[in-house]
Amino acid sequence: MTGTFPLNPVHLVALVSPLCDLQADEARPWERLAGQSPPRPWEAALEHLPLLGQRRKGWVALGIARVRGLLTARRRRLGLAWEVDSLQVAPGDTDTAARLLEAASRQLSQEGVQRLFLRLEAESPLLRAACRAGFFPLRQERLYRLEGEAALSATTDHLVPIARAHLYSLYQLYNASVPSSVRCLEGMTLRDWQAAQEPWAQPRDLALWEGGRILAWARMATPGRGAIFTLMVHPEAHARSRKLVAAVLERLQDCRPLHCLVAAYQAAVAGALEEAGMEPVAEYLLLMRQLAQPQGRKLAEPERVGGAVPAS
Repeated sequence: MTGTFPLNPVHLVALVSPLCDLQADEARPWERLAGQSPPRPWEAALEHLPLLGQRRKGWVALGIARVRGLLTARRRRLGLAWEVDSLQVAPGDTDTAARLLEAASRQLSQEGVQRLFLRLEAESPLLRAACRAGFFPLRQERLYRLEGEAALSATTDHLVPIARAHLYSLYQLYNASVPSSVRCLEGMTLRDWQAAQEPWAQPRDLALWEGGRILAWARMATPGRGAIFTLMVHPEAHARSRKLVAAVLERLQDCRPLHCLVAAYQAAVAGALEEAGMEPVAEYLLLMRQLAQPQGRKLAEPERVGGAVPAS
């Protein structure tokens, strides 16, 4: 018999016990894609104890005399959207994974959260468990990696820094570049899209401007060794994807290994990365669950646009 409970300090004793035999972490938040080692169960739990703040939470599944699973979640850019950043269960125990995801969804919905995200490898053994818990695929993603020198030369396309004042221009790029089947779930409104942005640590945001519009947006971060970046390109600028990739690689020429996460619908960017010598190393599915909102419950967060924005 397994029960799921909100994480509290007492559970740390069980998580550091030799009897705690959880398999490797299946969740793939952005920093894990850049090569950061997954946390051990007690490390993930310690970061998400309720006494350390309201932007992180955890749940534990307990069986007879041992831990059967651990799930931790954190806020994305705004409190309307959260993501699972650690999901560890006993080997083969997919039912516990589904129960943990259900417990997290239930509690977060009661607190006014509207969407819960989870990234898994495309062949993850917990993918079916996530679907049973109400999650569904939002988009396919591919991770590219570069160890040595890039095969593309310098470019004349100039990427310039952007700031919070450019939020709406970024949203216009998003609307033009992302299929409606994704937008209707991830970013139907400016606020929905803003809330769903991943919480990158100290990112650099650069853009290609032309005719008063943003035609490309590059986001870069260096979480320890190496770097990771994303690149979104407007359909009208697909022919310039090669030059845009070269411009980003030039900015990150001293960072190795270098990773880039690309959505399946950004095929022009993927082709330019491969031309530059970057190799595909992993396939992912970004999943999402829409959380039911209790009647009369609203998230206590003021409306704002200039505060928490994806641009650094």
